[in-house]
Amino acid sequence: MNDKQDLDETLALVAQAVADFAKPDAARARAARDAADGCDAAAWEGMAEQGWLAVLLPESLGGTALGMRAAALIAERLGYAGHSEPFVATAVMAATALLRCPAGPCRDTLLEGLVRGRCVALAWQPPLGALSPAATAVTAREERSGLALSGVARFVVPAQAGQYLVAARMDGRMLLCAVDADASGLSMVKERTADGGLSLRLDFDRVVVERSAILAQGDAAESAVQSAIESGVLCTAAELLGAITRMLEVTQTYLCERQQFGQHIGAFQVLQHRLVDMWMQKELTRAAVGAAVTAFDAAADAPGPLPDACVAAASSAKARASEAALFVTGQAVQLHGAIGTTDEYELGVYVNRSLTLAAALGNAAFHRSRFGALVAVEER
Repeated sequence: MNDKQDLDETLALVAQAVADFAKPDAARARAARDAADGCDAAAWEGMAEQGWLAVLLPESLGGTALGMRAAALIAERLGYAGHSEPFVATAVMAATALLRCPAGPCRDTLLEGLVRGRCVALAWQPPLGALSPAATAVTAREERSGLALSGVARFVVPAQAGQYLVAARMDGRMLLCAVDADASGLSMVKERTADGGLSLRLDFDRVVVERSAILAQGDAAESAVQSAIESGVLCTAAELLGAITRMLEVTQTYLCERQQFGQHIGAFQVLQHRLVDMWMQKELTRAAVGAAVTAFDAAADAPGPLPDACVAAASSAKARASEAALFVTGQAVQLHGAIGTTDEYELGVYVNRSLTLAAALGNAAFHRSRFGALVAVEER
């Protein structure tokens, strides 16, 4: 048996384990959303115990080294089950950023904690939001005791993070620093997202960071943050794919149960055509996500910045997933009628989650534009 067969069998086992663990449960999803930190602590602990938070980490750091295919697989199933736990933010984005930093005591300690279920969050977006790490609104200044961070980072998830990986600017170069949630001078404001979840606004008022907490500097820091962002873009697309799949299932079931004029409305051909349109959007999204995963896995061991081919593939997947999710959401609500917009009905959980994820890390219009700038179009 070759390595590819071994990996395929392992991924099949992971897929089954995730399917057994993460089952659609609207009541559970609403309870997690309404919790103080917007997270189901028991579910998060279960993910850590299963080893899913370490799928991108090498075995030397306590990981399973299953790569982006496993990460996307898990993200898709969590999206399908309506889980809002911060798998993408921590196990994908934070883990990727740390792996791209030079080895050191601070980095390795953070990765060890992440494997055990300690939440770590990447903080780089300015108050109005931006995808590029260069847009950070946090600045650093040399002081005797280390560095002093000042400025604002917004849209930071998860809200319950114990440490933040903060992108900051100092003398025209980027730094990536580890900051504890209880650091002196750091204040935070919880902000609700469209699906009722939480993100943070972090205000840095001369927050002192020891030099040992500097994880990367210059090009290495920018590459680490950019790689983390692109990995997050791809896995957010995978999470949307899961939500799309579940919305289609819920809608199909409803059409087979709801009766009008003495028969199930799913028997009306015009409604069947709309279901087919939704199914096509799901399959197109699956193809785009799969192509992006292949590109990422092919470049997994390449040193330096993430290749443009991976960035373009991530944008392709996210543009398709965001647009498809909004289309399927609109169709599902129309086919359900007013009940589709209620929080008490299962579809409502996925509608709100899809609205949030479709805009997160760049909407469809942004990613189409970025894809166009990266990929030359050949005229025929």
